[in-house]
Amino acid sequence: MDINITINAAESVRRGITPSEVVHLDDEALAALATEDRALLAAHLTTDSRGAYRLYPDLVVPEPTLPGVIEALRTRVAEEEREAQEAAEREAEAERIVASCDIAALVEPVREAAREEAFAYGDPHTRRLVNVLCTYVSLEVDCDYELKRRICEGVATDPAIAHAWSEGWSGAQAELAERKATAERQQEAKRAAFAAEAVAWIAAHGSERLRRLAEEGIEHQAVYRSERLALELPGWRFASAVPGTSREPRNAPPEALDLLDAARATVPDAALVYWVVGHTCDEDCPEYEDCPEYEWTGYAAWAYPAWAPDREVVFGGPA
Repeated sequence: MDINITINAAESVRRGITPSEVVHLDDEALAALATEDRALLAAHLTTDSRGAYRLYPDLVVPEPTLPGVIEALRTRVAEEEREAQEAAEREAEAERIVASCDIAALVEPVREAAREEAFAYGDPHTRRLVNVLCTYVSLEVDCDYELKRRICEGVATDPAIAHAWSEGWSGAQAELAERKATAERQQEAKRAAFAAEAVAWIAAHGSERLRRLAEEGIEHQAVYRSERLALELPGWRFASAVPGTSREPRNAPPEALDLLDAARATVPDAALVYWVVGHTCDEDCPEYEDCPEYEWTGYAAWAYPAWAPDREVVFGGPA
């Protein structure tokens, strides 16, 4: 019978044994083992997907011999027992500290923290409550992280803490809902104001075509914006109709500043931008994937008209 192992090759060499990833067992070797060692080996023996024997969990064996396997198993068992003992001690210590916590002093911080969490994340989670409690409980406790976590989990189950968290969260959700409703009302009022302004402008300045479209209830926003732009902001174009893209201006020449002054004659808050129109490449272009050439470069002014704050307009730029 062969057992596949993970060998500590360096340790095996130090012990004067040639490293190998297989330990061979026979009846004589098994019979020579103490009863508890055979039970230990049987408890950790398994087969992989190919039917080969392996140790579970996968252990690093110091030498490819049966004594080496038993040594690795004993070391593993000792580690598990020590970890279990530490976990039990940690649990007992956590229960003692939880019992001594001043819950009343934590209620208000937890309520406020719940509000902050709601504004930041929008949905409740017990893990977040534990994280919040860590900042109030664990800082006063000189212990390792896992113990701190267990203490906070214990405190989080207290009815007063759970209620404070829920209350803070619910209050924040109500406030968020009211903020959203207020924002929607404001947005709707703004849309209504823009719509009323458009109706008044069309009646006073619109072309016969535009007035007829409005009377018939036919969609006419593009026509309205175009006519108003031409009448109120001569020389300006909607950015969507200008080829290329804008970039941050650097070391602009006097001509660019003159252009900005001309733009501000009609739009005082206009800003200067550097405008580029990329080279239209084809497969014959030597740098087809990332062509550095431009069809046009220069300066333009950029602004948002008050009557169409969601539409960028450009003064100057490529023809």
